[in-house]
Amino acid sequence: RPEARPASLYIVGLQQDAHDLMAQFSFGAEFLRLNRAALDAYAAAPDAAGVRAAEASMLAEKAADQAEREAAKRRAVAAGSYMDDMDLPPSEEESDESDEGEEGETEEGRGEGSAGAP
Repeated sequence: RPEARPASLYIVGLQQDAHDLMAQFSFGAEFLRLNRAALDAYAAAPDAAGVRAAEASMLAEKAADQAEREAAKRRAVAAGSYMDDMDLPPSEEESDESDEGEEGETEEGRGEGSAGAP
């Protein structure tokens, strides 16, 4: 894993070395950006117990955020509004209903015109 060494360097206070090492990889800057909060928390820990405590705190926060998202989704589904704020193309069902209405109008128009013809 190419990010293990730079992450270790970052945690022990050698952030510039970590950035320099990650610059070799196309994802290097993004890895450091995405993981900055965790790396900073680990770097601030005074010892291994502090690292474990920081990790436990971040994992608990992530679990709470996930639980809240799932609860919000369940509430939205129950209210029938789960996808109301999404800009989605029409479903097949909606598309079929739209096509039937247009075809029915056209056929009725033809039917009326041909009814008077011999």
